[in-house]
Amino acid sequence: MITKIIIPKDTLPSWNKFYSGMYWAKRKEIVDYWHRLVWVTCKEQKIKKMSYQGRGLAIHITCYFSTRRKALDPDNICDKLAIDGLKSIVIEDDSWKHIKFRSEEHT
Repeated sequence: MITKIIIPKDTLPSWNKFYSGMYWAKRKEIVDYWHRLVWVTCKEQKIKKMSYQGRGLAIHITCYFSTRRKALDPDNICDKLAIDGLKSIVIEDDSWKHIKFRSEEHT
């Protein structure tokens, strides 16, 4: 089963920006924002909890940028925020038991 979740408007922050001297309270604000955004998006799109049946799920994240100049380096996408936002809403947990593969790309 393939389920596509489309998160409108926002682009995941870069790891460089997220961890380069950013105050912890600001990081928490960004984390909380992304968890809420993913949760609301899943509810609006009527995404149900996925059953992995012991095999684990494959997660693929595609980031869209309005221009090439705004695109992040492939290893700089902070996709953990989106995956963590799926916990308990769509997936039980983000451990190896539940997620067998994850990837991301730029478009």
